[in-house]
Amino acid sequence: KDLRVLPVKELVHYGLGEGDAPLGRGGTHVDPREFHGALAEEETVVVDVRNHYEAALGRFDGQRRSGAGKVADGPADAVGAEYIDPLMRKSTDFPSWLAKPETVERLRGKKVL
Repeated sequence: KDLRVLPVKELVHYGLGEGDAPLGRGGTHVDPREFHGALAEEETVVVDVRNHYEAALGRFDGQRRSGAGKVADGPADAVGAEYIDPLMRKSTDFPSWLAKPETVERLRGKKVL
């Protein structure tokens, strides 16, 4: 078979329209030092947008761990960023999780990585 290369707008499709996630604006780039510094902050949350199986395989150490809407269940001495696994089966589950009122409230005023 011949190799085919096709241009795509996104490598992983999350089901968000251009109005919901304008690709032209992009996010804020943080270098590794800033990222790891943010992990130490209590007002930071890390939303793992991989599917639940992949998220269960590994994450950054030291975060308070919680599932979608669950109380933190990480080590008792964990401090810093809260790790959130939205328990997604596929990437297109992300918009519905993000739109839930409890998710909106949970992320309000937080630095989201």
